[in-house]
Amino acid sequence: MEGPPPPVYRHVIVIMDENKSFSDIIGPRGSAARRNAPFLNELAAECGLATHYYGVTHPSHPNYTAVTGGIRTMRSPASGPNIFDQVRRSGRQWRSYNFAMPRPCQRSAAFPYKPEHNAGIAWSGISAYCRRWDVNGAALAGAIVRHELPAYSFITPDQCHNMHAACTGDTNATRAGDNWLRKWIGLLVQMPSYQAGRTAIFITWDEGSHGQSRAKRGEDCLARTNRRDQTCHVPTLVLSAYVKPGSRSARVLSHYSLLHTTEALLGFRHFIGHAADPSAKGMRLDFGL
Repeated sequence: MEGPPPPVYRHVIVIMDENKSFSDIIGPRGSAARRNAPFLNELAAECGLATHYYGVTHPSHPNYTAVTGGIRTMRSPASGPNIFDQVRRSGRQWRSYNFAMPRPCQRSAAFPYKPEHNAGIAWSGISAYCRRWDVNGAALAGAIVRHELPAYSFITPDQCHNMHAACTGDTNATRAGDNWLRKWIGLLVQMPSYQAGRTAIFITWDEGSHGQSRAKRGEDCLARTNRRDQTCHVPTLVLSAYVKPGSRSARVLSHYSLLHTTEALLGFRHFIGHAADPSAKGMRLDFGL
């Protein structure tokens, strides 16, 4: 893309998958990671990759509040500032797209929909907008066709496609999720706003694999002593027309860094929660955003 990136992006999209460590997804030629996630390894070569990116803890839910509100908490719904309310107060719209959710803002489980992974119901302060803006995958398909994505989109695949578990015997969980991403990323990057350099897409994972034991619960994944813990180390891919193919960032980054980056791309200058920490500097310079 010629010229400098825009100071404020029209759309920021965050896709969060489940329970895969960096080495489960990104690997050298001939590795299990490359065989199971061929599309994501193609994206890593064509777009940007954060190589030292970490979830904040275990289990899943605190990582969803970290990436949308800058805090880690098991409370649901959580209270406090969040990206959804920030966007609404700025006069723009958000959507939480939850695949397989039967009805908007559903708080009960209905396999393969899991409400614990629904960031749009994770915050008490946005409940008034939940039934309109916390929607399902069909709503995302319609928004893509109509070129009507909101300023901020949080996309959550269902339990059959978020890499947590496989739902069929003919493929494993990682391959199922990789195939799902191939389809939806293919649609998103064809949108005029992406082609024009006005949309940024991030693909990340809540936490790494094998972090579900009682001993891991509540672990501080950002502590220096846990930097080698693969249950905390997850891949994060950065897609934009401005990202040079094969871009890498080896800085220590986290879900707080992603929130900081999201806020900056949307034009906010006051960062919420731990996104305001000096250690949570954004990723714009790393990837040319």
